[in-house]
Amino acid sequence: MKALGWLEKALAKDPKHFKALCNAGRACLLLNELDKAKAFLEEAASINPGDAMVKKELSKLPALYAKQDAKEKATWQAAFKKM
Repeated sequence: MKALGWLEKALAKDPKHFKALCNAGRACLLLNELDKAKAFLEEAASINPGDAMVKKELSKLPALYAKQDAKEKATWQAAFKKM
């Protein structure tokens, strides 16, 4: 995603840019890069702890991690059944 690249360039110049952190976190969620999304969103939350959008996006992470874990588990189970 090109947007994430631009956001990361903006953050290289200003690592505390709140809007860039929020948008980078949201972009990472769309790309299923959950650890990066969490890092960006937690940094944004440290700058503006009361922001509703950041709280909403962070609240999505537990379910997305669970979904990712379930998918990995199913993949490994299928791989071991073939052995």
